Amino acid sequence: MIILVACQDDGHAPYGDSGIGGGGGGDMDTDSDTDSDTDSDAGSDTDDCYEEEVFIEVTSSCWLRCAVGQEWSNGSCVGAAELGDQAWALSACQFVSSSYHTATLYEMADLLGNCDAIVTDDLLPGYCDQCSASDACSNAFPSDTEFYWTSTNTSTSGFEPNWTADFFSGLLTPATSTWDLRSARCVR
Repeated sequence: MIILVACQDDGHAPYGDSGIGGGGGGDMDTDSDTDSDTDSDAGSDTDDCYEEEVFIEVTSSCWLRCAVGQEWSNGSCVGAAELGDQAWALSACQFVSSSYHTATLYEMADLLGNCDAIVTDDLLPGYCDQCSASDACSNAFPSDTEFYWTSTNTSTSGFEPNWTADFFSGLLTPATSTWDLRSARCVR
């Protein structure tokens, strides 16, 4: 597993150029956007997110640009997404950093958007937009067609399989087994 570590100095505090709450004035790092990140992709991240993360407005959160097992390098994800069972997926993001968690069913549904009401209202399998058809997902994760675990269990007992999200089809559904192999997406 590749572990990503974000380093920053006092001039690039994680809460924005003007302190907690973000905002801030001007371009503090002399690139072409107005956030404090050193990249120039204005609109794809905020002062709260690091370079290896992307801000998803609909979830108001920072997601790692790459799936667990991949590394962000020179503007793209390098390597193959790691696959694991449900137990692995629930702890995989914690191994990257203690500030991350595996995305929930609701975070995935918000990311994909345009979901069948039965998914979020009745917790039944259903479809959302494919990642390629969702503005939020396709802008953050272009060409992503992987199948991901979520951290949302299908029962209150916690002994049933968790929900999964298929970025290719947009299907949100419980896994058939806790032993199914999927990747994980980390968010904070």
